Amino acid sequence: MGTSRGAGVFRATGVLLLQKEAVIDLDLSLLGQYCWGFQVTWTGAFIGLVEAGGGDFLLGYLAAPLRNWEMTAYAVLMQRRVAAKTQCSLLEQVQ
Repeated sequence: MGTSRGAGVFRATGVLLLQKEAVIDLDLSLLGQYCWGFQVTWTGAFIGLVEAGGGDFLLGYLAAPLRNWEMTAYAVLMQRRVAAKTQCSLLEQVQ
């Protein structure tokens, strides 16, 4: 997550700066509200690369254990359901 978001911010800023008749994009300059020190400059592109990449890395690092816990809970639930259905069908066969 961090690599793709950081590279995306850097690429978007770089493309805007490399245009010959570039007008500062107001939407892109609003990233300065989220990334401290970000401006539509080459220095700002590197700041955005580091801050967006680091922020998304942290978000992914914190979200991954939550997703793993969710998937483990789902697998346990499915195992219990299968075990209950198997036990019910065995009891029906005995009667």
